[in-house]
Amino acid sequence: MTTKLDVINSMISTTGVAKLASSDYNHPEYRRAEGVLDDVLEEFCGMPMWFNVSDVVLKRAEDGTITVPSDALNVDPVFGTGDTRNVVVRGRKLWDMDAWSDQMSSDIKCRILWNVELTDMPAVAYQFVRAAARLQYFIDVDGDQVKLQMYGQVFQQKRIELDTKILSNRDENFFASRSAQSFFTRRYPSGPAGNYNGIGGYLPVR
Repeated sequence: MTTKLDVINSMISTTGVAKLASSDYNHPEYRRAEGVLDDVLEEFCGMPMWFNVSDVVLKRAEDGTITVPSDALNVDPVFGTGDTRNVVVRGRKLWDMDAWSDQMSSDIKCRILWNVELTDMPAVAYQFVRAAARLQYFIDVDGDQVKLQMYGQVFQQKRIELDTKILSNRDENFFASRSAQSFFTRRYPSGPAGNYNGIGGYLPVR
């Protein structure tokens, strides 16, 4: 089973640092790599994909409230035609904006974007995260142009593989969406060192 340490070792090895046998929070490169990986994961997990979105009926508790699951990143109530209730998430509860109350009259179906742990991701998603984190770490630490091009090409290939998997599971192309454009433009804008068409380049904005 792949782990977070496997990804971090893959990241630090790009600059010649010896791989670590275990998580070492006192090691400066471990901390640096973990920070980069956490940033990549935070943005990647916010992408709605075939493996992290599902429709779930959230149950009303005896006190009339509905609690949002702790591993839900986004919750959108789904109402039928004619149901005009305006329900949002406030804290960890559903909140009726019209009644200005957390009291719900019934269970509510919601479309939930789940936070999927790195080790629970499908292989193609894990490989994409690893390639993105490795590229970002290398840019931050070294930036040698030959290696940069190599890691950039690997990243692009993993993006294509992920895109293909998304297309096989959904009717829309996520990478043509505004969310994807925002993600790649923010982290990998075009730059003089390269031009990877389709992902907007690879130089990060810090």
